Amino acid sequence: TVGKKEDKLGIRSSDTCTLVLENCKVPVGNVLKGAGNGFPIAMNALDNSRIGI
Repeated sequence: TVGKKEDKLGIRSSDTCTLVLENCKVPVGNVLKGAGNGFPIAMNALDNSRIGI
């Protein structure tokens, strides 16, 4: 489900909205670093991107 478009102050050319995924099945071969490790992977990606800001 796609939520409403957020009204934001900057970067208006790029839409931002909530994306809700419920009852989604991911094939085992497409799971990165195993189930339950998504948050640490996301934080690592953010840490690496902060250097470029």
